[in-house]
Amino acid sequence: MTRSVVHNAIRKLFPTVLDPVRLPLARVYAEALYEAAARRGELERVRDELRALVEELFPAKPEFERLLLAAAISPARKAEVIEHVLGNGRVAQSLLNFLLVLNRRQRLELLRTIVDQFLALYDERQGITDVYVELAFEPDEETRNAIERRLAELTGAKPRVHYVHAPEILGGIIIRLDYRVFDGSVRTQLERLKHRIRERSRHEIQSRRDRLHS
Repeated sequence: MTRSVVHNAIRKLFPTVLDPVRLPLARVYAEALYEAAARRGELERVRDELRALVEELFPAKPEFERLLLAAAISPARKAEVIEHVLGNGRVAQSLLNFLLVLNRRQRLELLRTIVDQFLALYDERQGITDVYVELAFEPDEETRNAIERRLAELTGAKPRVHYVHAPEILGGIIIRLDYRVFDGSVRTQLERLKHRIRERSRHEIQSRRDRLHS
């Protein structure tokens, strides 16, 4: 699945995640959380807990997210619920403090957008880039290691590789990186070969016609 497909799916489900009006403010909050987590030495923990919050807790307990977003419920009541659900060491202190601040400022509707921005910021600061690799077969560990070493050399970054099983490409490899596509699939090579053969045939036919009319 390419990043554009992922973003389209997110946009349909949660429009605020990619809202250009809210993005700048969400980015500011994400940067503040990043710095707070880094100062406490909780950066990786906060990253994992943010991911778990939107990917696990919210789907499992949708009423919790609905409560956070409900305009009719007071910030004081929301703070009690946040402390009850996430307090007592269940999440990193920097994350708990951040959620309480976000609640006091009545900005909890930005939470999903902030999570998206925080994860993007983490990748930027850590030099991590997402790479989607399509193969006609399921790669074994040796193949994965070879691909990831080569991608690290080519990108100069830490590739986070997502493997896609795509038997329709017949063989070879397709790499999608930052909206660029490097297509070395057998399917594409065959299509190019067929195109060259067709072009050569057209050229030969036209040459014969030219000779006949000369």
